[in-house]
Amino acid sequence: EGCRQAGAALIGGETAEMPDMYDQDEYDLAGTVTGVVEKDDLLTSDQPQAGAILLGLASSGIHSNGFSLVRQILFKDHQVDLAATPAKLGGQTVGQAVLAPTKIYVEPVLPLLKDHLVEGVAHITGGGLIENLPRMFGDDLQAQVDSSAWPSLPVFDYLKELGGLSDDDCWQTFNMGLGMILAVQPDLVDQVKSRLNQAGEACYQVGQLVNRPAGEEKIVIK
Repeated sequence: EGCRQAGAALIGGETAEMPDMYDQDEYDLAGTVTGVVEKDDLLTSDQPQAGAILLGLASSGIHSNGFSLVRQILFKDHQVDLAATPAKLGGQTVGQAVLAPTKIYVEPVLPLLKDHLVEGVAHITGGGLIENLPRMFGDDLQAQVDSSAWPSLPVFDYLKELGGLSDDDCWQTFNMGLGMILAVQPDLVDQVKSRLNQAGEACYQVGQLVNRPAGEEKIVIK
Protein backbone atom coordinates (compact mmCIF):
# COMPACT_ATOMS: atom_id res chain seq x y z
CA GLU A 1 0.00 0.00 0.00
CA GLY A 2 2.89 2.35 0.77
CA CYS A 3 4.35 1.71 -2.68
CA ARG A 4 0.94 2.32 -4.22
CA GLN A 5 0.61 5.67 -2.47
CA ALA A 6 4.13 6.68 -3.43
CA GLY A 7 3.47 5.81 -7.05
CA ALA A 8 0.26 7.79 -7.05
CA ALA A 9 2.12 10.75 -5.58
CA LEU A 10 4.77 10.52 -8.26
CA ILE A 11 2.25 10.85 -11.04
CA GLY A 12 -0.02 13.30 -9.29
CA GLY A 13 1.46 16.27 -11.12
CA GLU A 14 1.58 14.42 -14.42
CA THR A 15 -2.05 13.38 -14.77
CA ALA A 16 -3.23 16.64 -16.30
CA GLU A 17 -0.42 16.46 -18.87
CA MET A 18 -1.20 12.85 -19.79
CA PRO A 19 -4.98 12.69 -20.14
CA ASP A 20 -6.59 9.26 -20.51
CA MET A 21 -3.48 7.48 -19.23
CA TYR A 22 -4.44 6.83 -15.61
CA ASP A 23 -7.73 6.08 -13.88
CA GLN A 24 -8.32 7.16 -10.30
CA ASP A 25 -6.93 3.94 -8.78
CA GLU A 26 -4.05 3.41 -11.20
CA TYR A 27 -0.44 4.41 -10.74
CA ASP A 28 2.91 4.20 -12.45
CA LEU A 29 6.44 3.58 -11.21
CA ALA A 30 9.42 5.16 -12.94
CA GLY A 31 13.10 4.30 -12.78
CA THR A 32 15.94 6.81 -12.89
CA VAL A 33 19.54 6.34 -14.00
CA THR A 34 22.28 8.71 -12.85
CA GLY A 35 25.47 9.03 -14.87
CA VAL A 36 28.94 10.34 -14.04
CA VAL A 37 31.11 12.36 -16.42
CA GLU A 38 34.51 13.98 -16.10
CA LYS A 39 34.19 17.76 -15.81
CA ASP A 40 36.37 18.30 -18.89
CA ASP A 41 33.99 16.13 -20.93
CA LEU A 42 30.80 17.85 -19.79
CA LEU A 43 28.74 19.51 -22.52
CA THR A 44 27.29 22.88 -21.54
CA SER A 45 25.34 25.57 -23.38
CA ASP A 46 28.52 27.71 -23.40
CA GLN A 47 30.34 25.38 -25.81
CA PRO A 48 28.43 25.71 -29.10
CA GLN A 49 29.72 28.70 -31.06
CA ALA A 50 28.44 30.78 -33.97
CA GLY A 51 29.25 29.00 -37.21
CA ALA A 52 28.64 25.52 -35.83
CA ILE A 53 26.81 23.21 -38.22
CA LEU A 54 23.68 21.40 -37.05
CA LEU A 55 23.53 17.73 -37.99
CA GLY A 56 20.19 16.00 -37.56
CA LEU A 57 19.85 12.27 -36.88
CA ALA A 58 16.75 10.66 -38.33
CA SER A 59 13.97 9.58 -36.02
CA SER A 60 12.09 6.33 -36.46
CA GLY A 61 8.71 7.94 -35.89
CA ILE A 62 6.82 9.69 -33.12
CA HIS A 63 9.27 8.53 -30.41
CA SER A 64 6.63 8.39 -27.65
CA ASN A 65 6.18 12.19 -27.60
CA GLY A 66 2.96 13.99 -28.45
CA PHE A 67 0.64 11.06 -27.85
CA SER A 68 -1.99 13.14 -26.08
CA LEU A 69 -2.46 14.97 -29.39
CA VAL A 70 -2.21 11.72 -31.37
CA ARG A 71 -4.98 10.15 -29.28
CA GLN A 72 -7.10 13.28 -29.64
CA ILE A 73 -6.82 13.16 -33.42
CA LEU A 74 -7.21 9.41 -33.90
CA PHE A 75 -9.75 8.43 -31.29
CA LYS A 76 -11.65 11.54 -30.14
CA ASP A 77 -11.90 13.71 -33.21
CA HIS A 78 -12.03 10.63 -35.45
CA GLN A 79 -12.68 6.94 -34.98
CA VAL A 80 -9.60 5.60 -36.74
CA ASP A 81 -9.04 1.86 -37.11
CA LEU A 82 -5.42 1.09 -36.20
CA ALA A 83 -5.43 -1.58 -38.93
CA ALA A 84 -6.33 0.98 -41.61
CA THR A 85 -3.73 1.75 -44.32
CA PRO A 86 -4.19 5.37 -45.42
CA ALA A 87 -2.48 6.30 -48.67
CA LYS A 88 -0.26 8.85 -46.90
CA LEU A 89 1.36 6.07 -44.83
CA GLY A 90 2.67 4.26 -47.90
CA GLY A 91 1.42 0.79 -47.00
CA GLN A 92 1.89 0.98 -43.23
CA THR A 93 -1.08 0.57 -40.94
CA VAL A 94 -1.91 3.43 -38.62
CA GLY A 95 -0.89 1.25 -35.69
CA GLN A 96 2.52 0.45 -37.21
CA ALA A 97 3.18 4.12 -37.96
CA VAL A 98 2.25 5.58 -34.58
CA LEU A 99 3.80 2.76 -32.51
CA ALA A 100 7.13 2.47 -34.31
CA PRO A 101 9.80 1.79 -31.63
CA THR A 102 11.80 4.80 -30.46
CA LYS A 103 15.32 4.98 -31.83
CA ILE A 104 18.13 5.16 -29.23
CA TYR A 105 21.26 7.08 -30.28
CA VAL A 106 23.82 6.19 -27.64
CA GLU A 107 25.84 3.75 -29.79
CA PRO A 108 26.54 6.09 -32.74
CA VAL A 109 26.83 9.31 -30.69
CA LEU A 110 28.78 8.32 -27.57
CA PRO A 111 32.05 7.64 -29.46
CA LEU A 112 31.82 11.11 -31.03
CA LEU A 113 31.48 12.67 -27.58
CA LYS A 114 34.42 10.70 -26.23
CA ASP A 115 36.56 11.98 -29.10
CA HIS A 116 35.42 15.59 -28.51
CA LEU A 117 34.00 15.97 -32.01
CA VAL A 118 30.67 17.46 -30.90
CA GLU A 119 30.01 20.81 -29.16
CA GLY A 120 26.38 20.24 -28.27
CA VAL A 121 23.60 17.66 -28.33
CA ALA A 122 19.84 18.24 -28.38
CA HIS A 123 17.54 15.29 -27.80
CA ILE A 124 14.29 16.13 -29.60
CA THR A 125 11.61 14.94 -27.19
CA GLY A 126 8.34 16.51 -26.07
CA GLY A 127 8.13 20.10 -27.28
CA GLY A 128 9.80 19.29 -30.59
CA LEU A 129 12.64 21.33 -32.08
CA ILE A 130 11.09 24.57 -30.82
CA GLU A 131 11.64 23.75 -27.15
CA ASN A 132 14.57 21.35 -27.21
CA LEU A 133 17.12 22.71 -29.68
CA PRO A 134 17.49 26.16 -27.98
CA ARG A 135 18.52 24.44 -24.73
CA MET A 136 21.74 23.34 -26.40
CA PHE A 137 23.30 26.81 -26.79
CA GLY A 138 23.51 30.24 -25.16
CA ASP A 139 21.04 33.08 -25.50
CA ASP A 140 23.41 35.03 -27.74
CA LEU A 141 23.02 32.46 -30.54
CA GLN A 142 20.24 31.50 -32.92
CA ALA A 143 19.61 28.18 -34.65
CA GLN A 144 18.63 28.59 -38.28
CA VAL A 145 17.00 25.36 -39.46
CA ASP A 146 16.18 24.42 -43.05
CA SER A 147 13.11 22.18 -42.92
CA SER A 148 13.72 20.98 -46.50
CA ALA A 149 17.08 19.45 -45.55
CA TRP A 150 15.66 16.11 -44.40
CA PRO A 151 12.78 13.89 -45.58
CA SER A 152 9.41 14.29 -43.93
CA LEU A 153 8.11 11.15 -42.26
CA PRO A 154 4.69 10.05 -43.57
CA VAL A 155 3.24 9.69 -40.06
CA PHE A 156 3.61 13.42 -39.40
CA ASP A 157 2.09 14.37 -42.75
CA TYR A 158 -0.82 12.04 -41.98
CA LEU A 159 -1.43 13.46 -38.50
CA LYS A 160 -1.11 17.04 -39.72
CA GLU A 161 -3.72 16.54 -42.43
CA LEU A 162 -6.15 14.44 -40.38
CA GLY A 163 -5.93 16.74 -37.37
CA GLY A 164 -5.95 20.00 -39.32
CA LEU A 165 -2.74 21.01 -37.54
CA SER A 166 -0.76 24.14 -38.30
CA ASP A 167 2.98 24.07 -38.90
CA ASP A 168 3.50 25.60 -35.45
CA ASP A 169 1.38 22.86 -33.86
CA CYS A 170 3.61 20.22 -35.44
CA TRP A 171 6.97 21.84 -34.70
CA GLN A 172 6.05 22.40 -31.05
CA THR A 173 4.75 18.86 -30.49
CA PHE A 174 6.53 16.32 -32.71
CA ASN A 175 10.18 15.65 -33.60
CA MET A 176 9.20 15.98 -37.28
CA GLY A 177 11.74 13.37 -38.39
CA LEU A 178 14.77 14.32 -36.29
CA GLY A 179 15.36 12.51 -33.02
CA MET A 180 18.65 14.20 -32.13
CA ILE A 181 20.65 17.21 -33.32
CA LEU A 182 24.41 17.68 -32.95
CA ALA A 183 26.36 20.95 -33.10
CA VAL A 184 29.67 20.40 -34.90
CA GLN A 185 32.40 22.80 -36.00
CA PRO A 186 32.59 23.12 -39.83
CA ASP A 187 36.04 21.50 -40.13
CA LEU A 188 34.77 18.38 -38.32
CA VAL A 189 31.48 17.93 -40.18
CA ASP A 190 32.77 15.52 -42.83
CA GLN A 191 34.43 13.34 -40.20
CA VAL A 192 31.33 13.24 -38.01
CA LYS A 193 29.01 12.52 -40.94
CA SER A 194 31.31 9.74 -42.15
CA ARG A 195 31.41 8.09 -38.73
CA LEU A 196 27.65 8.32 -38.34
CA ASN A 197 27.12 6.82 -41.78
CA GLN A 198 29.53 4.00 -40.97
CA ALA A 199 27.46 3.33 -37.86
CA GLY A 200 24.37 3.03 -40.07
CA GLU A 201 22.90 6.33 -38.92
CA ALA A 202 20.98 8.56 -41.35
CA CYS A 203 22.34 12.08 -40.87
CA TYR A 204 21.40 15.40 -42.46
CA GLN A 205 22.96 18.87 -42.41
CA VAL A 206 19.90 20.77 -41.21
CA GLY A 207 21.18 24.23 -40.33
CA GLN A 208 23.69 26.28 -38.40
CA LEU A 209 24.20 28.48 -35.38
CA VAL A 210 24.59 32.22 -35.92
CA ASN A 211 24.83 35.28 -33.72
CA ARG A 212 21.29 36.00 -32.57
CA PRO A 213 19.79 39.16 -34.08
CA ALA A 214 18.31 41.54 -31.54
CA GLY A 215 14.69 40.81 -30.74
CA GLU A 216 14.55 37.50 -32.59
CA GLU A 217 13.84 34.02 -31.22
CA LYS A 218 16.59 31.48 -30.47
CA ILE A 219 15.36 29.25 -33.28
CA VAL A 220 14.10 29.99 -36.79
CA ILE A 221 12.69 27.19 -38.95
CA LYS A 222 12.37 27.97 -42.64
